[in-house]
Amino acid sequence: MVKKYRVLFHNPITEAGDFKTGMARIGVPAATVDHMIAGAPVVLKGGMSLPEARQYADAVQEAGGRATIEADGFMEDPAHPDHSSEMASIATYQDFTMCPMCGFKQQRGPRCIKCGLAFR
Repeated sequence: MVKKYRVLFHNPITEAGDFKTGMARIGVPAATVDHMIAGAPVVLKGGMSLPEARQYADAVQEAGGRATIEADGFMEDPAHPDHSSEMASIATYQDFTMCPMCGFKQQRGPRCIKCGLAFR
């Protein structure tokens, strides 16, 4: 598992018009920029690796905005997929027993895990 990150926009650090122009240079429409400013702080994008998040935040900052990067949980590492959930098996009804001495219900085994009675 690897950490994933998100980029938050907080506010423009230049005049609003200059910020819109800077964001237009990286392909963001003026209406989207207006929405960002009105809703700040707002998550611009999430679920990224740290290098991707840094590039995204740097682009916003170069356009004249203040952006920060926050942890956004975890994602599976594509180089090392986690197959542990596929290997886990679910016990069936037949896998359980009840101890004849204490009545404790448990998965079958050589002894009762509560009272220690040896099963045949």
